[in-house]
Amino acid sequence: MPAHVQSPQTVYVDDGDGSRAPGTYAVDDWGLASRLSYFLWGTMPDDALFAAAAAGRLREPAGLRVEADRLLRDPRAAQTIERFVWRWLQLDGGRLHHALEEAVKDSALFPEYGPALQDAMKTEIEAFVKRVVLDDNGTFEDLLSSRWAYMNAPLAALYGVTSGAPTGSQWKWVELDESERGGILTRAAFLTVFGSAKVQSPIRRGVFVIEELLCNNLGDPPPNANDVPVVGGTVDTGNGTTAVRTVRQDVEARTSGGSCTGCHALINPTGFAFEHYDAIGKYRALELGTGLAIDSSGKLSGSDADGPVVDAIEMSRTLGTSQTARACFARRWASAAFGQPVDPLNGCFARVTTPQFLETGSLRGLIIDLIASEAFGSIVIGGGN
Repeated sequence: MPAHVQSPQTVYVDDGDGSRAPGTYAVDDWGLASRLSYFLWGTMPDDALFAAAAAGRLREPAGLRVEADRLLRDPRAAQTIERFVWRWLQLDGGRLHHALEEAVKDSALFPEYGPALQDAMKTEIEAFVKRVVLDDNGTFEDLLSSRWAYMNAPLAALYGVTSGAPTGSQWKWVELDESERGGILTRAAFLTVFGSAKVQSPIRRGVFVIEELLCNNLGDPPPNANDVPVVGGTVDTGNGTTAVRTVRQDVEARTSGGSCTGCHALINPTGFAFEHYDAIGKYRALELGTGLAIDSSGKLSGSDADGPVVDAIEMSRTLGTSQTARACFARRWASAAFGQPVDPLNGCFARVTTPQFLETGSLRGLIIDLIASEAFGSIVIGGGN
């Protein structure tokens, strides 16, 4: 029997007897029911969805909206949304970093860090996403600015929460200090994954914002890029002299001039906004390794929100209202909904209706709009649009 090689990036579509010519076709009622159910629940349709398909109610956007809203109210939808955000934040690993459960930290610098704290970080992110998207019917701006955090005692200690902090094995919702936290990008899970074993990683954090929140592809670094981790502290400046440099200063020194300048002129100012957060996401006014004052001033570039920001909190608020960031987030969700990367010039994506999301930022509305779109109910045969 011949062997077959299958790529995880390949999308397989049942085309009946294979007799249809290349082009774009509408999915039938039963296929649409399955597509909807597997997208939001990860399993086959229930009796109510089968009944809607049999009655032809899924053929119209209004009928799809009704069923999508019903499926979103089921607990199974929370897992899909949590999984999407988890992958979007690259908490399961990325090109230059490990998954959260595999992220290693210096035990001398971070004695509290370990599997228990990693699990708490994971629980917090999942609860936060469910609350914003489903429980509070929140917006993209809420995702990037809300200060509500679900925490236990170890996570409260990391966040510096004292008043009203959970005790023992208790978990509770606490509103974080507005001067230190704002939204999902200032949470420990994200900051831990995008940190090295010893210090914060402004380059990694900056690249994420540029590529995943603004959809600007930076490409691969040049072959001669210096991949030695930046640690700050006492560094050799040449000719037998040394100097104490913050992580920010060390990054600036290493990436100034030559082929680095172009990309790092965008990356560095973006990543520097996160400098207050160390390698496990603890907020600090003085840098852990050097004891020097932290400079978190930064700058956004490459969007409709270009301009200086004082820190990651202001950056997150700015991104939350950015049309560029919202359009990028919609593309990421569309890729999840359609099961393949979405090119903004692709004809299917052009037929996706997302102007309401650009205006309101409603996360539930975005998901329902994608499901009710022509693209969600279509299959492409032979590579057409």
